Amino acid sequence: MKPAIIIAAYNRPYSLQRLLSFIDAASFNYDDIPLVISVDGGGDIKVVELANSFEWKYGQKEVVIHDQHLGLRNHIISCGDLCYRFGSIIMLEDDLIVGPDFYNFAVQAVNEYDKDPSIAGVSLYAYRNNENVSLLPFSPIDNGYDVFFMQVPSSWGQAWTQTQWDRFRNYYSSCSEVTSKDRLPSNVIRWAESSWKKYFFKYIVEKDLYFVYPYVSHTSNWGDVGTHFHYENAVTFFRVQLALSKNIKYRFPSFSKQGVVYDAFFEILPEYLRRQGFAAMSDFGVDLYGAKDLSLYRQKMFLSSKYCNKAITQFGIELFPIEHNVLFGVPGSDISFADSTSFVSPPHDLIEKMLTLQHQKAYDCGYVKGELSITQSVSYRLGRFLTNPIRKLRRIKR
Repeated sequence: MKPAIIIAAYNRPYSLQRLLSFIDAASFNYDDIPLVISVDGGGDIKVVELANSFEWKYGQKEVVIHDQHLGLRNHIISCGDLCYRFGSIIMLEDDLIVGPDFYNFAVQAVNEYDKDPSIAGVSLYAYRNNENVSLLPFSPIDNGYDVFFMQVPSSWGQAWTQTQWDRFRNYYSSCSEVTSKDRLPSNVIRWAESSWKKYFFKYIVEKDLYFVYPYVSHTSNWGDVGTHFHYENAVTFFRVQLALSKNIKYRFPSFSKQGVVYDAFFEILPEYLRRQGFAAMSDFGVDLYGAKDLSLYRQKMFLSSKYCNKAITQFGIELFPIEHNVLFGVPGSDISFADSTSFVSPPHDLIEKMLTLQHQKAYDCGYVKGELSITQSVSYRLGRFLTNPIRKLRRIKR
């Protein structure tokens, strides 16, 4: 199975030009690869000119120009429907770039997991931050394979087979709106209605499905101004390292037996912690980032970073991946294992502490050198002066 490459473009000629240049420089060991550039209606005419002038050396190119403006959500849905025509597709929005082996990875992953009923798609993008919790660092546990699994739909480079897309399409045609009653991250619930991804999120959580994710990314999000990004370079933290190797034979684990699996909140599934030796006598949930509403879950016991007034066991939060603090028994009181009723709703200062561990100490010791140390700069001292009362108030409340 050789996926068609589908590019969704609208009003960003500079973005499309950049993506096409990265695709042109990529490695392809196949011919007869369809390329479709879908241009939403009402955009910049230069986008159409670029799409028409691009020379595709590995198969047939088609430019689809929509007469009316569909909007992002409907445009992506229409692109996904091309699965019915081609059997499988790689979906790329125009603000992405791709690594040299993106197509080879997608071909292997699509063929590996096409028949697995637990898989809803393949991501070409690898997260380095938890987009659900203030973009805290996310580092998946590495168990020797090239991919892991997560209940988070990918929108920055993804592949679907016809079977996978058809299951979502049938759900989407009759699903209700996303509400606070859905067991989804709060920021996902707040996403604009122009987002197709929030509905795919609801779908895979309700159906208990997962995406295949690479440990090293084959796409990166440039963060151009568009429907959801309103400021130039406002989201450069979504730019990640691209895999530069070519023609790799990738190692794919079995989802049910060998995979490292995360849920919709970027939380490791409890079964993996059990396999690694975390001795919990009863069923439990995982809330290490502290973002879940525990009242929505059936588990009586939880590992959580929320405030806890009656912990059975506690751990620090010094290591990444965050799960390592539990697996290696790091001492501290940041993560608690307790009855879900022992956790109070306001989370502790996990976000501040994790960011401090990652960045603040480097500033405090003047790690950034030059004529003026960071700690002596006006902006640093002003920031510390303004935030100190908040820090003190938090300590008093605890």
